[in-house]
Amino acid sequence: MKQKITETVNNSKEKPEKIKKTDRRIRFKKGKKKEKELEIKRKKIEYWNEEIEYTEEDVIYFLPVRPEYKVIDEYWVVEPYAKVKIVSIPQLGGQLAYFVEEVKLTPAEKKVVEKLIDILSVEMKPPASIEEDVKNYVIKEAKRLLNKYKKAFRGLTEESWDKIIYYVERDLLGYGPINVMMLDPMLEDISCNGVEKSIYVWHRKYESIPSNVLFLSHDYLREFIIKLAHIAGKHVSTAFPVVDARLPGGHRLAATYGEEISPRGSTFTIRKFREKPFSIIELIEYGTLDTWTAAYLWLMLEHRMTVIVIGGTAAGKTTLLNALLNFIKPAYKLVTIEETPEINIEHENWVQLVSRESYGLGESKIGSIDLYELVRISLRY
Repeated sequence: MKQKITETVNNSKEKPEKIKKTDRRIRFKKGKKKEKELEIKRKKIEYWNEEIEYTEEDVIYFLPVRPEYKVIDEYWVVEPYAKVKIVSIPQLGGQLAYFVEEVKLTPAEKKVVEKLIDILSVEMKPPASIEEDVKNYVIKEAKRLLNKYKKAFRGLTEESWDKIIYYVERDLLGYGPINVMMLDPMLEDISCNGVEKSIYVWHRKYESIPSNVLFLSHDYLREFIIKLAHIAGKHVSTAFPVVDARLPGGHRLAATYGEEISPRGSTFTIRKFREKPFSIIELIEYGTLDTWTAAYLWLMLEHRMTVIVIGGTAAGKTTLLNALLNFIKPAYKLVTIEETPEINIEHENWVQLVSRESYGLGESKIGSIDLYELVRISLRY
């Protein structure tokens, strides 16, 4: 009797183990089936008279330069990793386009970049001083962690490590897929109108032209806009789907999140500003205004006359204002009032005032400081 009871108990113990193994096999097979479906299922879109294929896992796409395209201009932005080519596309009647070409990563190098970014986000130590340069510090920490986990990242050459560091810096410290555009001094404006649409740029020499960069995923584009908002120190969500902010370097960001107010999906526009504003001499050389007009405006400011600068969007109002404000005597106190800080001048005796949005929800104006309030404050300076 005891033997029978023992056998029954043993049998009952074995059965769950077999069931568990069977479950594992079933789950493993399901996983493999999903992988095969992902490889087969491809989306196709017609773009620039050619068919683009990509899987559901692809989130960003860089169109390649075809042999039939004619290269009009090319220059390095980050030598030797990132180059820009201005090409003419015969299929579109010779339309110009802005092509970003970055050094390619192998599948093994891509995995290292992803792992290294994950490790950095967990193991990176805070800098010893607030004044330490963030870029140099992150690169130093990346190299330290590479040495620490060198055994896990075997079989890579020095050239591979240089490429990996470039992409870690680009994705962690920079602007990811649009980082080359942000670093290109020839661009004034970067505009994304949604998924599966070319990002448009305004080039100083070739004006408004499409680029070879396309976002392919709505989720990824939403995440990217959240990142831009965080870089600017702002919040964006379904409840607050609009961002109007200033990025590091003084660049102006305007973005919409999701489909709340933009039915075709998330969008963003970045208006770039030069680190060093145009001088009045440069504006004369570029033909923005002639010497007589420049001299007349100088004379007006010298005698404290009222000057109003009026124009449409991207007409050059801020550019002209930056140049004219340098005519004001250095000893004079200068007060500027703006919604978004765009004025950039070399004037020591300068007070810069910027309006602030409300912290409240809905129509609440708690904490808001509008332009009228700033004008009232400026009269006391």
